[in-house]
Amino acid sequence: YFHNVIACYLVAIESWPNHIPFMNLSTVSSALPDLETLLRMWESGSIYWKQLSNEEYKALHCEHDGKLNCSELVEHTCRSHSDKGTKQASCNNASRNSHHAFKSAKTTHTDTEDEDSNHTSATMATAQGNNVSPTATPTYNPALNAHIDANSNTSTNTAN
Repeated sequence: YFHNVIACYLVAIESWPNHIPFMNLSTVSSALPDLETLLRMWESGSIYWKQLSNEEYKALHCEHDGKLNCSELVEHTCRSHSDKGTKQASCNNASRNSHHAFKSAKTTHTDTEDEDSNHTSATMATAQGNNVSPTATPTYNPALNAHIDANSNTSTNTAN
């Protein structure tokens, strides 16, 4: 409460009843009349948030430190991670970039002379049922297309 509310916002709750401990109400009191009393006091304004001046904050801070020093209060801290002090496994660069990696089976760099031969072999391999992706830009070759059409006609004729 001190670090999360008073120190952050410079406010404090005023006129809290003495017979109800200032703690988590779920664990402190299960008596309905006590909770109804608190509700009525908040609604009527007898319990309220008070804006603190710097002098009031310093006095509360000294009081809080005094209670911590004499072990009247125990300051709760968050538990550290179970793997604190151990090195974490680093991601492999190949696996990190695998989402954006090129997904073709194989790529080769060709010159402009090889474009026709690459296109021819890739087109014929595709016609034969192989899945080969050409690296060069495909161009229309009437002699090759006639050859493929002739091959596909003979294969359909022999199937009949």
